[in-house]
Amino acid sequence: SQKSAQKFHLEHENQNNFREQNNQNAAFSRLSRIISNYKTPNIEHFNIIEKTEKNVIENQTSLSFLSSLSFEDLIFDVYEGCGGHIPGETIFACREHGIIFTGDNLLNINGLSKEQSEFMVLAPYLMTSVNIDSKRAKNVRLEIIALIQEMEKSSKKTCLICGGHGAISFLKDNKLITDK
Repeated sequence: SQKSAQKFHLEHENQNNFREQNNQNAAFSRLSRIISNYKTPNIEHFNIIEKTEKNVIENQTSLSFLSSLSFEDLIFDVYEGCGGHIPGETIFACREHGIIFTGDNLLNINGLSKEQSEFMVLAPYLMTSVNIDSKRAKNVRLEIIALIQEMEKSSKKTCLICGGHGAISFLKDNKLITDK
């Protein structure tokens, strides 16, 4: 999405990204990038999917459909969240194969590695919230769960959920689990 590309452009130019623009969140974000040896993606390879008036009706939903994207035999519906976790949050859903990439909007806390869990303990001390707007983030999560449920109902397949952190997961009773 345009907002996601903007975040990477800021990082590429050694400027504060969206999270780091809030001084209360900057330390955790920078520390996270150092520990993970994060490298900004090559911005020359971006293919930005623009919002158009027909794709989005402001304030009616927390997820806006942007476009469809083909990759080999996979067709993904591309959505952008309303910026609850972070501006530019992008979700990719392949309805036919039951695969969804949710980024940090949905993650399986129980599926984190020992090292990830230990690091995440620092978050409450180094930032006010992992979200830019927790109410919006909750609404995005609920809409993603509804999207997953709709995908499972229409395809009659269990959806493979690839979150931003933790193990690949499945949805059971509105909770992420690692085993079907």
